[in-house]
Amino acid sequence: MANKKTSKRPKVNKQQQIFAEEMAKNEPVSQTEAYRRAYPKASATTARINASKLLTNTNIQEQIKKNKEFALASANITKEDSLGRLAMFAFADFDMLVNESGTIDWKKAKETGAFKVVKKFKEIRKPTGEVVREVELHDPIRALSEIADYAGWKQKPRENDDEISKLKILIERRAEQKGVPYKAELENYLELFGDEIRPEIKDDLASDLITHLTRYLKKE
Repeated sequence: MANKKTSKRPKVNKQQQIFAEEMAKNEPVSQTEAYRRAYPKASATTARINASKLLTNTNIQEQIKKNKEFALASANITKEDSLGRLAMFAFADFDMLVNESGTIDWKKAKETGAFKVVKKFKEIRKPTGEVVREVELHDPIRALSEIADYAGWKQKPRENDDEISKLKILIERRAEQKGVPYKAELENYLELFGDEIRPEIKDDLASDLITHLTRYLKKE
């Protein structure tokens, strides 16, 4: 008896593949737009909701990663090259472009590679014949932010931050409805529901209460 051949189902379907390709593109595209390109008939609301769901799918995450790696390899771009360029943007200044007399020396900038830090250049000739040159460098703050993202230097949101924020908003609304100060309602909330709140969240709220009480005492 011949063995039956079993065909493996693809990890992602055709539409999901398109979504992954769109998310891996270098052009700025939102996840909602990427979903609508993959599913043209989807409404904006449906696209926004379903795109978020797709991005939690490990198979799609893997496909997006593979697409990005393939694009980088095809363009012969390495992480080292990208970080080097970002570092150049982050620490660039106009001294890299001007000569001793203070005028822009494009020949020098091209020889040293400093011209790469220029984002925009515009030359304006005034009616008087005077020529004004406007030079805009790449944003150093954005470059530093991207380096920090890659290096993992940014503080990541804590797991409970979203829950704590929602709880504080709830307490603020209760305080407004009762016409009492936030600190008073926070103290009341902790007394009423403290046993039902997870310890780590309760500690954060208690710390918030202490902060408000300290401010109150200073005013007194």
